Amino acid sequence: MLVNFTDELFDSAAQVFSELRPMAPMLERARYGIEFRDRALIAEATRLMQRIENSQGGSRLGWFLILMELLAGSEDYQLLSATSASALADESHVERTNRAVDYIFSHYGRELSLEEVAGHLNMKPTYFSRVFKQATGRSFVEFVNRLRISKSCELLVEGDKPVTDICFASGFNNLSNFNRRFQQLKGMTPTDYRRLAVQRLTEQNLRA
Repeated sequence: MLVNFTDELFDSAAQVFSELRPMAPMLERARYGIEFRDRALIAEATRLMQRIENSQGGSRLGWFLILMELLAGSEDYQLLSATSASALADESHVERTNRAVDYIFSHYGRELSLEEVAGHLNMKPTYFSRVFKQATGRSFVEFVNRLRISKSCELLVEGDKPVTDICFASGFNNLSNFNRRFQQLKGMTPTDYRRLAVQRLTEQNLRA
């Protein structure tokens, strides 16, 4: 489940609503990526995200702010990147990493190598690999695989395409590798993921 929002939303809103200012430290930490570990918090966050999905207008915004307040108050988390603030302040690295991520998002659906992306940025592969991992907290291959699995999850939920078609549509060129990566990241097979997603959607519709 994904909720998109921009920094500008909180930067501008916090100037009007002082209640939003305590969220600023968490948003700053989010630059490094945050993994929350409290199981009770995760369960509550999941419930709130479902409410966001099933609501509109002011109610949707309200549930979103409750979610953010919940996450901001948690102390049981870890940062996913060990990158220092000084390293992130290197504008050339940030700019090139952003370009790399944009390029990956545009081309992940086909075979994509580290060397190709490095060449697009006019960087040596070994240097690009180091800079990319420092900035994102993940290796190039891990980043691309996670993106492809995320896309495959969307396709599994949105329609009834065969798993084989989804494998290739999300950028994998080998079904066994796709199944293995999916199992590693999601803890279940693509077929089981689709079955569970359909079951949850049905339960939500019945409650509605």
